[in-house]
Amino acid sequence: SSGLHFNGSAYGDFEIIKGLNLRTQVATQYIAGEDYMYWDPKHGDARSVNGRIYQYYLPSFRYNWQNTLNYNVDFGNSRLSVVAGIEHQKSKSRNFFAHGYDLSSTYFGVNENIISGSLNNQLIGGGASERAFMSYFARANYVLLDRYFLSASYRYDKMSSLPHGNQGVNLPALSLGWDVAKESFFTSEFVSQFKIRGGYASVGNTEIGNYPYAGTFAARIYGDNTGLSYSNTGNPILGFETSKKINFGVDLAFLNDRITFVADYFRNNIDNMVLAVPTSPSLGVPNNVISQNVGKMFNQGFEFNLGGNVIAKEHFNWNTNVNLTFVKNEVQELAGGNDITSLMHVTRVGHSIGSFYGYEFTGVNSENGNPIYLNAEGNLVQQIVGTNGNYALYDPNNKADVSQASSLGEKKILGNSNPTWFGGFNNNFSYKGLDLVINMSFSGGNKVYNR
Repeated sequence: SSGLHFNGSAYGDFEIIKGLNLRTQVATQYIAGEDYMYWDPKHGDARSVNGRIYQYYLPSFRYNWQNTLNYNVDFGNSRLSVVAGIEHQKSKSRNFFAHGYDLSSTYFGVNENIISGSLNNQLIGGGASERAFMSYFARANYVLLDRYFLSASYRYDKMSSLPHGNQGVNLPALSLGWDVAKESFFTSEFVSQFKIRGGYASVGNTEIGNYPYAGTFAARIYGDNTGLSYSNTGNPILGFETSKKINFGVDLAFLNDRITFVADYFRNNIDNMVLAVPTSPSLGVPNNVISQNVGKMFNQGFEFNLGGNVIAKEHFNWNTNVNLTFVKNEVQELAGGNDITSLMHVTRVGHSIGSFYGYEFTGVNSENGNPIYLNAEGNLVQQIVGTNGNYALYDPNNKADVSQASSLGEKKILGNSNPTWFGGFNNNFSYKGLDLVINMSFSGGNKVYNR
């Protein structure tokens, strides 16, 4: 995949009276993206179709226009900063793709472009969509004696992805901080910063798709005819998915800020989750799903960040940073308490969202090659190879016996698909006018699906 990015911005800043400024800023972004995917016919998922190729062209455009009033005043032993404004944003994306399978030669698959005449079955397609976002916001920051901090903000966000009359949400936030190191009773020469802080914020999720609320039609081909078909079932009461974030932390610095350490506890309570809820096939709902605000879940955990200036010379510097996060995710409520399932995943109350869902494989019967599973009742069951999905109990003392009919039963949760810990290790080296940046990331605590 590749992407060519074009970014531009312009602004104007005007002083109305002393301390009060009006700022207007416009920013644009154009991305010319392209994806190419080639499945070799010799192995994997494309073996059955003798090779497969996908190619996508994905241009997108976005503009953002902000107008703000900024007021700053210094009272001597305290400072106040106030910002109020309005923001408009609009995005438009298009896509064009070509797809084919039954490749005449692997030579035509490695060129990173579809070659005319190289695929026996070909298909083209594309689409276009757009969405808009608007926000009114205000924020005030107050600092007393350079060591007591108070910040409060309010947003009213509105987006086109939700139905008329239900597009907006109120989002308040509040935070407090205390820099203990600046108190007269704090006299440590080793600790240069000791700041305690905490905050609360309500945040809205804007990434729920472009038209989940709307009953829409899409173009379709039926035989030799073209026409329209029902493509999405609307939900006129779909609302904002919001989360209430709580955070408590401490910022420490040592040896005149040469070494820094940050620790945080966080909890994110997500309300009104927007998910694709399965419906009965008899209802005739497109794709048998409808977008609904169906439940609640939370993320909570701890974050740690350790950084430092390892080497500080006249011409050479080495700054390093390591961060580590532990997080727990749990679904607390779903509509009717019912599972939301797909082929390999399930969202279930009391478990992590999107947990792996299936049958537990335990090995292969060495006598006949039958795969062995542990079913929902705790029995070992073997799938009889060469039959139409027949199963039999597996007896380790009589491996050749397939006379006792059985079944896999219900699927079960096989593991967490989301990491429970992740982090990064970042290094920045500079020598005179040269810079070298090495960033590494890691994660774990989850299962991965091997196809």
